[in-house]
Amino acid sequence: MRKITQETLNAWMNGNSFSKSNTSVSKDGSVFLHGNQIIKVIKGIGVFASDGGWGWSPTTAERLKPWCRFNKRKGEAFIDDMPYESGNWVCVERYSFPKLHKGENTIGKTAEALYGC
Repeated sequence: MRKITQETLNAWMNGNSFSKSNTSVSKDGSVFLHGNQIIKVIKGIGVFASDGGWGWSPTTAERLKPWCRFNKRKGEAFIDDMPYESGNWVCVERYSFPKLHKGENTIGKTAEALYGC
């Protein structure tokens, strides 16, 4: 994972705003790449990922890495091995927001229990 991606994740997990180069994080859990939202949090529902409407790119795939696997096979984009249409939002299940409290974890909890998705 690139340093900027790790810094983005750290800010996101701690509920801090962050901005560096082409990437920013807002206190509400939104992550932006080149000004396009790629992560959003809907309280009580979940964390969602998107390509910001620009299709697959190595940079977008890298920035989304903490939340999901965004890859391309035979010219088609996939998020977590499911076909993906550019611009759509996909519920991802890797992290909760705001950050978990001390002693809490997501082990053994279903996606529905964590996010409702």
